[in-house]
Amino acid sequence: MLNSNKGKIGLLDLIILFLCIAVIASLVLPKLQEKKEEEALELSRLRIQAYTEAEFNYFRSAFAPTDSAEMDQPYPRVYTASFDSLKPYLPEWAEQADIKPICPVTQSELFIMARDSLFFVIGSKAGPGYSVMGKFSWE
Repeated sequence: MLNSNKGKIGLLDLIILFLCIAVIASLVLPKLQEKKEEEALELSRLRIQAYTEAEFNYFRSAFAPTDSAEMDQPYPRVYTASFDSLKPYLPEWAEQADIKPICPVTQSELFIMARDSLFFVIGSKAGPGYSVMGKFSWE
């Protein structure tokens, strides 16, 4: 007897093909999601590092004396709690990357707590970490 279905795809063939695709997808998709989460975590940490460096640059240059008469007077050095104040002090690589104070992991704004010239904290609420005076929680 000749097989009259030669060259045609049967229902069983379609089910097997669908199951193969489903198994491959179930193996690949979690890896892709994990990679995406790792990239978001790394980007968030880079942003915290950039704003930490900007805070130190701001502190070093804030209220610096401009002439010799001001050199004799004490001048205050303080940390800031404003991301707008830190923009001019971001490192060059951060300016080129258009670093924003948003955590890519939680999609929330980063926070700054600054206490005069004593200390500062930059981080993300329920996010990937924080920086206390340049010490990073993930290191």
